[in-house]
Amino acid sequence: SETDPVEEDEPEAAASETEKVNPEMSIESAKNVIADVGNYKGIPLGKIYDVAPANIIYLVNRSDSIVVKDAALAIINSDPDLKDRYNR
Repeated sequence: SETDPVEEDEPEAAASETEKVNPEMSIESAKNVIADVGNYKGIPLGKIYDVAPANIIYLVNRSDSIVVKDAALAIINSDPDLKDRYNR
């Protein structure tokens, strides 16, 4: 076929603490990520966002998971009010 082959053999690079977050994560994916710290540990970020949006900012600062941080930032960047609070 004319399409380029998809390379699936590449191992995932280990995410380091200094690694930049992934701006490509969709909001749908981000809202399904489960919080790993805080009062809402074990809860999907979408539910946290619905009831306590400020806790999304907390997760960016306190999570040990690069995936949770990516997801939280994706949500923050999709919400002008939250983004403004985060950037203060």
